[in-house]
Amino acid sequence: MAAIGGIQQAVAIAPYFSEAYLYLGQLFQQTKDFEQAIAAYLEVLGIQPDYLAAYAQLA
Repeated sequence: MAAIGGIQQAVAIAPYFSEAYLYLGQLFQQTKDFEQAIAAYLEVLGIQPDYLAAYAQLA
């Protein structure tokens, strides 16, 4: 999926952009790559521990 590549480029450029990791997790979830999705959501929480949307996606 081209969108995944684009978001991965975004996080490579701006590694502290938590929303990009959230979108990346959602894209991985849509492609049923759940391990990568969980890793992306955990990156969000590593950057911004109070980001409730990331917790919701992990639930």
